[in-house]
Amino acid sequence: MKLKHAPGKWEVTGSDNHLIACSTTLDGGKEWTSIVCEAWSRPWAEEAKRMEEKQANARLIAAAPDMLKALINKVEEYKKAYPLTWYQLNYTQEMIIAIQSATGISIKEVLK
Repeated sequence: MKLKHAPGKWEVTGSDNHLIACSTTLDGGKEWTSIVCEAWSRPWAEEAKRMEEKQANARLIAAAPDMLKALINKVEEYKKAYPLTWYQLNYTQEMIIAIQSATGISIKEVLK
């Protein structure tokens, strides 16, 4: 199944007080950038801690597609190794819940 989130490499860019998590893709020979998340912060002292949190959030958001892909790949490995019981394994249950939460569809649809 083709996932529906913005394709391409997600990255964090910007300055200390303006962060953008974005996805850049090529389509028809043109480069397109989709802003996934944008965070602004005032650069004075009391905002420093909040800015660290925003930077951490932006990095987590930018890493989300790679983490989702890694989870899907691991579940596919378990499905091949344990074709009759893969979905019942304790260690796949958390991965399945996370994948379904991220995609909004059943694991069987994701693995099609």
